[in-house]
Amino acid sequence: IDSFIETTRTSAGKLQYLHNGAWKDASCRDEVVKYRNTPESVPVGPPVREAVVQVCRTIHGPIVARAGNLARSVQYGMWMHEIETVEGVLGWNKAKDIAEFRAATAKVTWNENVMYAGVDGHIGYWHPGRNPRHHPRWDTRFPAPGTGEYDNQGLLPFASLPHSVDPSVGYLANWNNKPAQGWADDYL
Repeated sequence: IDSFIETTRTSAGKLQYLHNGAWKDASCRDEVVKYRNTPESVPVGPPVREAVVQVCRTIHGPIVARAGNLARSVQYGMWMHEIETVEGVLGWNKAKDIAEFRAATAKVTWNENVMYAGVDGHIGYWHPGRNPRHHPRWDTRFPAPGTGEYDNQGLLPFASLPHSVDPSVGYLANWNNKPAQGWADDYL
């Protein structure tokens, strides 16, 4: 998930954001949010109140916060590719060997560590997903300007993502928040 700070304005009643030197209309819709009374901070009973909330997206993703003429949007790598993860996970259930498991893992779009151990003695590890190729000047610990110059530059190929198959030490060990030594948010 990458964060961008968008420069925004309202023009003719529409929210716009600056991208590649041009003002673009944000994609907005109204959502009705129903909620309950909360005596003593505990929601009780059926929803009895509602509020209309405007939900907007930029090219980078949904706007999650606004202050003045700035907005924070978040770009989620697997947006509109969720079904591919389902197909990959179903492929794991059908895999007869490590090659079939790897092929199914290549379909997975989220970034979770995956391990394989087969009855034939093969073991493997992959960190799959749609990992963006970040702009080289972007320190991804911080949001990037949403004006276009820091937009992601495609995706890293599956073969370049952290993985290990049948390591010579005979085992695999991993922790779920750091997929490989030297792998960071700005891995290139």
